[in-house]
Amino acid sequence: MTTQTQQNTFGSVRQEGQVRMNAVFKKHGAFFAYSGDQMQKGLIDNGIENKAELTSLTTGLYIQKSKAGDFIKEFEEVTEFNNKELIDKVGIEGIIRYELHNHESCYTYSTESATDALEEYGITDKDLINKIFNQELANSDY
Repeated sequence: MTTQTQQNTFGSVRQEGQVRMNAVFKKHGAFFAYSGDQMQKGLIDNGIENKAELTSLTTGLYIQKSKAGDFIKEFEEVTEFNNKELIDKVGIEGIIRYELHNHESCYTYSTESATDALEEYGITDKDLINKIFNQELANSDY
């Protein structure tokens, strides 16, 4: 049996969000393709006969033009929900700690890339980020 604490790790909550996001991709037939084989597979998997029906939303992300608007809307809604859930279950400080470690801030002695990543969650309090960075740095072996 999993305890409440184990369920609310950054990784477990992020994984729950990824399941929701994967469902959005599947529902709208969005796929990533970085090679001809991947493009062909995406076309076949989504029943698309002509590559001209596709639009690229970002590097490597393709979807039928007719589905792009609905996909973008739902993608943004799920992203917002996932971020809110992370904040609710893991907490702002937990997210900051995760991103500081994820961006190896204690190795580089810089919070810049972590701070950029935190903006996606709406976390912009640089004083709080620096406070937690200094705590993490004091607890590290570096």
